[in-house]
Amino acid sequence: MASSLLWSASRLPVGLESDSVRKMFTLLFCVSVLYTLWRISYNVLLHPLRKFPGPRLWAASRISFAVTCATGQGHRKILQLHEKYGDIVRVAPDELVFCSPDAWKEIYGRRKTARGEISKDYVHYAEAKDSILGAPKDRHTQLRRILSRGFTNSAVLDQEGLIKSHVDQLFNILAEHEQSQGPRTPIDMNKLFDFVALDIITDLGFGDSFHCLHTRKYHPWAQFFLDALPAIALATALKQFQLIFSVLMAMAPKSVLQKHENMVQLTNDIVKRRLDEADRPDLIQAMKEPTSGVGTKQPLSLQDIQANAQILTMAGYDTTATALAGTTYLLAANADVMSRLIQEVRSSFKDEKEITISSTKSLEYLRAVIDESLRMYPPGASGMPRRIGEEGDVVLGHHIPAGTIVSIWQYAMYHNAKNFSEPEAFIPERWSNDKIDFSDKREAFQPFSFGPRDCIGRHLAYAEVCTIIARLVWRFDLELVDVPGQDWLSRQKNYLLWDRGPLNIRLKQRE
Repeated sequence: MASSLLWSASRLPVGLESDSVRKMFTLLFCVSVLYTLWRISYNVLLHPLRKFPGPRLWAASRISFAVTCATGQGHRKILQLHEKYGDIVRVAPDELVFCSPDAWKEIYGRRKTARGEISKDYVHYAEAKDSILGAPKDRHTQLRRILSRGFTNSAVLDQEGLIKSHVDQLFNILAEHEQSQGPRTPIDMNKLFDFVALDIITDLGFGDSFHCLHTRKYHPWAQFFLDALPAIALATALKQFQLIFSVLMAMAPKSVLQKHENMVQLTNDIVKRRLDEADRPDLIQAMKEPTSGVGTKQPLSLQDIQANAQILTMAGYDTTATALAGTTYLLAANADVMSRLIQEVRSSFKDEKEITISSTKSLEYLRAVIDESLRMYPPGASGMPRRIGEEGDVVLGHHIPAGTIVSIWQYAMYHNAKNFSEPEAFIPERWSNDKIDFSDKREAFQPFSFGPRDCIGRHLAYAEVCTIIARLVWRFDLELVDVPGQDWLSRQKNYLLWDRGPLNIRLKQRE
């Protein structure tokens, strides 16, 4: 602010360069400097959150936290801060992050206190206020009851034929590649996992697949979303600086804003076409049916269906693709784990056709492998901010003043040695029923969040990941193609979602 005032003063027309005008700008400059110094001093020395540990620079201003998140390094830095300062860390003048397993139920859980649940941060979720992601409590309860009908275990089994058609297409591509290119030629599994996850969720969520596996290309909707990840992270970090955020949004190129509007309109048109078609077991069908028993017998409006279809599609695609890519990488990088999983899967099925959503539920080690992958590489690695209400609240025995933003970063929770022994080691056995004591706090592990706003798509995600990974290790031997000096996990940045990059794997059909 101060520097901008000086710049403005230096640009005054000659006719305005009078003593009075210069004195005015000098006064404004001095006032802005004094206000900034006072605000920093207040944040560090007098603010109600001053008792909580954390870097002084981060307590003084939100800038350090915002820059860290916008540059994709938030997950690593928050872990480092918890390791240095403990379970509660002040990361901004008005924000705390938590790393105790008990914080899940206290921040995100159902609460019987008069204050009720801690609301989502209205600034962070402003654009999602009409969907299940950011709707206020009463509206969220209604939306969840409606939308969850499409994600129950029975609903997922009803959708198995549709899901299987896309998974079959994926494995046809893998077999064709191995036969035509040979087992020594790697294939980018990350891109193919993106494609299959996109095709499945758009078929379920929009009523029409994006056909990414067929074209071997990202649909423009998905490409726009992936290209925009760094910009989305920057915009999210700047939301708490509301004036700056508003100015930058006003200055955004019209072409970018128009492209976003085109993508929204594209998906809205797809949903409209699906609503005109016959019934079939998908998410649109669950949303279009009357909502008896949830406060009204009226179906969701077209706008409600469109808004929630887009949110469910984005969330469902990335969660599944990330879990598939992470599990495949960690298996290929850990030969002992791979051998044990191969033994379990290949001894359980005589034919690949026997691998179904239901049959994979009995594979204990497969589930342990997937859970350990979600711990090492959680799709939702960053924080899901809540904002303390007007009366303040109590979290982990500490009074938290009104307006404070609170959250848990899953990556930091799962990689903290206080919660998991050998946190950087890939050990699926920690989730099995073997009598092995890892001294882990299993309750810390909540990959689909916690409480009344947890992810409704967990059954679908597990169904997809279990069947695809089981079929992958049943049919193929996998070999990771190393990039010298780089680890696929550690080199990634997290812009709210992981910026994954290629995952090159050699495939050889089993003998």
